Amino acid sequence: MRILKSIRSLASIIPSSHHNRDIRYDLSLPNQGNNFPLAVFVHGFKGFKEWGPFPLVAQIFAASGIAFLKFDMSHNGTTAEQPQDFADLDAFADNSLLKELNDLQDLIDHIHADGWDKKYDIDLSRLHLIGHSRGGGIALLKSSEESRIRSVSSWAGVTDYAAMWDEKTLAHWKKEGIIHLPNARTGQLMPVKYSSVEEFDEHRDRLTVLERAKHIKGRIAIFHGTADPTVPVEMAHRLKKVRPDAELEVLDGADHTFGVGHPFEADRLSDQMEFVVKKTIDFIKRD
Repeated sequence: MRILKSIRSLASIIPSSHHNRDIRYDLSLPNQGNNFPLAVFVHGFKGFKEWGPFPLVAQIFAASGIAFLKFDMSHNGTTAEQPQDFADLDAFADNSLLKELNDLQDLIDHIHADGWDKKYDIDLSRLHLIGHSRGGGIALLKSSEESRIRSVSSWAGVTDYAAMWDEKTLAHWKKEGIIHLPNARTGQLMPVKYSSVEEFDEHRDRLTVLERAKHIKGRIAIFHGTADPTVPVEMAHRLKKVRPDAELEVLDGADHTFGVGHPFEADRLSDQMEFVVKKTIDFIKRD
């Protein structure tokens, strides 16, 4: 999938009204047409907006006539000076699901308050969320509580956060107050405070994806690989079970990132990621 026509891009920063930290984003706009739908991309755990092929994905969406926004969560561990490095592990340690939901809400509020419909010729009634991995769950949760979201796509999304940790790990985590998770790419040990687990337990009603998915009024698309070692494909099937109206695409042999990685130096996507991107674009345009 190659870029067929030029696009416009801009980058900006907004302050997080909830956490007193900046949210960095960039927006890719089609260079032709008008009244564009807007896709907002939510990165996953140990992710960031410049990860792997996401810049190319943004271009492909914009070239297809869909404005595409990707952003860094306020506590994802990257900085303005080092946008592709986990240079702020203190912030990473303090991150949580509620913080990410708040960041996404701040972004949605900013889009509407800043008059993007007139400024960028965007149809704000066609706001679509795309989330990868942990971000897939965040996108689904936000779609269940934000009436301005038209539809949502989950790319290898987590649909049961509680199932991501075994009892032995949780017991050690609780005892130590913090856990250090290895980053295979960078070699860093990524700290996560146990307070994020306590917060999840306190707010289970809001953070249980499969239950909240029942309240999503918009359309849902689900993409997952059978060879995903991080988020088992069963999570996609469980989401489909509670939302039979959702569109499910199971990719045989696909891993957690649909055949791409970071750094990404190719000029085109993997076949699997290209399939996911094309199907998501088609899904949005049908609305």
